[in-house]
Amino acid sequence: MADVNEFNLSNHLTALGNKYFQDFSENVQTSIMSKILKEEGHSNNVYDLDDLEWWPTDEDMKKKCPEETQDPTKIAAIKQFLKDFSGNDSTISKDLKEILDNTEFTIAIRPKEQQPTPNGGAVFKKGNNNEKNKAVLMVSEVLFEKENSDILPGLLAHEMGHFIDFYNRPQKDDVKLKYMDGAETFADTMGVMIAKNAGYNCDSWAKFLQTASEKGLNPPHTHSGTHRAKTIYECSNAYDTTNKKSKEKTLSKKTDIEKIQQLRGISSSEKTPYKPQTITTNPNTLHLYQSKKQNG
Repeated sequence: MADVNEFNLSNHLTALGNKYFQDFSENVQTSIMSKILKEEGHSNNVYDLDDLEWWPTDEDMKKKCPEETQDPTKIAAIKQFLKDFSGNDSTISKDLKEILDNTEFTIAIRPKEQQPTPNGGAVFKKGNNNEKNKAVLMVSEVLFEKENSDILPGLLAHEMGHFIDFYNRPQKDDVKLKYMDGAETFADTMGVMIAKNAGYNCDSWAKFLQTASEKGLNPPHTHSGTHRAKTIYECSNAYDTTNKKSKEKTLSKKTDIEKIQQLRGISSSEKTPYKPQTITTNPNTLHLYQSKKQNG
């Protein structure tokens, strides 16, 4: 974790990117990080975002997430996604599990009347002095409608990407409020890694961002949803390419081992085990052989 006196948001995001993109080629890593840190035609300066200081009161929650909207089935579905995201052997999944296991979590549904389009939001406070972290995750009710359901995994993974960012910052007021528009793109790419390792993808989330952007409806702190979508696709393709090469390398090793076993006369354990064959003896042939032997 960076020291507060030396904290630099760009360096912070780059360090996390280097950690989770380490299996990508150097050129791909550089390309993705450049899109996070600098969007062409747009200033990506660091600024103080007071929204990061906001924490919902009980009254806020009642207004934003009224009790009648809190469907246990929808909340259970969100919990299952988070369980999947943090339930595999990838580095980012293990890190996310550590965060979630040590966090007091509130999950709530925003009604369609308040959020008629797919959206989500999360606030996160890291605990100090061995205290648990605290987090609130709010998700639009419309994400559970059939035409929007494919967006949900990517959006949730994006919010978990923010958790990765904020959990790894020094918990000082002059650090935790630092923000840049590229932090949204960063959360998207972390979301790709979180989702893909759990067997999900973020393509529908990317398509939603691009379509909204083309209509002039960019999300908060986003200059161009199209830029974010392109970065999501690039990160997703890089993951697929890297994963394919890794599988091919593993398969090649396995094939080489099988060839060596064949040369040594060792059958693969995956093949059908050897079964003794029943030999049928012809009595006439046996009698002829014995006669010849006796006459010899």
